[in-house]
Amino acid sequence: MEFLLTFYVYPLPEKMVLSKELGFCLDNPRTELEIAFVKDYLLRAYESGYDYRLPVDSEEPIVTLEGILFDFRDNLSSEDRYVAKVFESYSRDEIFEFIAKMWIIARFDDKGIGQRLREEHRRMREEGIQGFFMLEDDHPIMSASKNLSNYCHLLALLVHSEKDEYFGRPLLVEPELIDRTQPTGIIWREFMLFGMASHHYPDARQDSLDWTFFPYVRENVQKVAIALEEAFQEGLGDKLLYVGNLLKIAAHEARETRLRIVVLTSIIELLLTHSPDFHRFNVEDSISKQFRLKASLLVYLNDRSRDIDAVSRRLKTIYNQRSNIAHGNFKAVDKYIGNLSKKEGEEEYLDDLVVDLYTYIRAILEEYLKDHALVEFLKDN
Repeated sequence: MEFLLTFYVYPLPEKMVLSKELGFCLDNPRTELEIAFVKDYLLRAYESGYDYRLPVDSEEPIVTLEGILFDFRDNLSSEDRYVAKVFESYSRDEIFEFIAKMWIIARFDDKGIGQRLREEHRRMREEGIQGFFMLEDDHPIMSASKNLSNYCHLLALLVHSEKDEYFGRPLLVEPELIDRTQPTGIIWREFMLFGMASHHYPDARQDSLDWTFFPYVRENVQKVAIALEEAFQEGLGDKLLYVGNLLKIAAHEARETRLRIVVLTSIIELLLTHSPDFHRFNVEDSISKQFRLKASLLVYLNDRSRDIDAVSRRLKTIYNQRSNIAHGNFKAVDKYIGNLSKKEGEEEYLDDLVVDLYTYIRAILEEYLKDHALVEFLKDN
C-alpha cells in the first residue's frame, strides 16, 4: 500500500480502517522504507529554514522536540498502554526516526503496483540504467491517491471543531503524493500544536483546534468514516469524492477569496440545484431561488437553533457575490466590500462569506449522509 502524509502524530497499534470499499486507512509507517521516507520529509522540512526548528533538547527551560515527546508520554501513557510501550524504545540519537514512526499516514491500496515499480527501479540502478517512471493521471496509483486526497478533504470538513472559524484547513501535509525533489510543506508547526495539546491534555478539550490532536478527534473520525462508507456502498462515492475534490481546489489552488467563493458555492449548487426550464424562468434567478430555499432548509434542519431567515439572507448575499465574480462584475464586488462594516468590534470581510460557505456545506453534507433520498428529492424538485 502507498500513502499520503497527514498532520496527525500518534502511535497506532494497528491500522484504523476508513473505507473498506475504497481501501483507505490511517496507520503509522511500518516498513523500513516507509519510516525512512517520512523521516526524510521531516528532516528536509526541519532543515529548510522556513519551518519551525526547535532544538532537540536543552538544559534551559525552553520548548524542545524531546520535551514535547515527554509531555505526550507522561500525559497519555496512563490511558493508552501502547504509548508507554512505544516509548520504551526511545533514543535521543534517533529522535527523528522515532517521530517518523509515530506520524500518522493515510494509506490507499495500490494492489502492490508501487512495490513492483520500486523493485524495477532498483533493478535498473543495479544494471546502471538511469531513468524514472512517469505516471499518467489515470494510472491506478495516481487515481487512487487523488481519491484518497479528496476523501481526506471531505473528512476534514466533517470532523473539524473550529465551528465558524474554519477556513478550509486540511488534514494532509500535501494534497498529492510527496515529491522528494520539491520543497516540503509546513509540518513542524503541526508538531508544535501536537506539543501544546499534549502539554495541556486533557484540559484543552474545548479548544477550537482540538481536532488537530488525534486523541480528541479519533472517535469522530471513526463515526464520520462509517457514515461515508455507508454512502459509498449506496453508490454515492463519485459525487462525494467530487465534492472532496472541489474542497481540495478551494484549499490548495483557489487561494484568492473570490475564487474560493465561486468554487465553494458550486458545491451547494451541484448538491441542491437543477437546471430550470429556460423557456419558463430567468435561469439565473431560478437557480438563485433554489439555492437559497433548499440550502437554508437543510442548514436549519441540521441546527434548529439557527435563524432560517438570516441564513436565507446570507445565502442570497453569497449567491449574488458569486454571480458578480463569475460574470466579471468586479465593481459590484468592490461596492459590496466597501459597504461592509468597519465599526470596531463589528468588522466584516469578504472572507466571512467563505467561512459561512464552509459552515453551510458541512451542514448540507451531514444531512445528505443522514438522508440522501431527501436531499436528492430537494435537488430534483
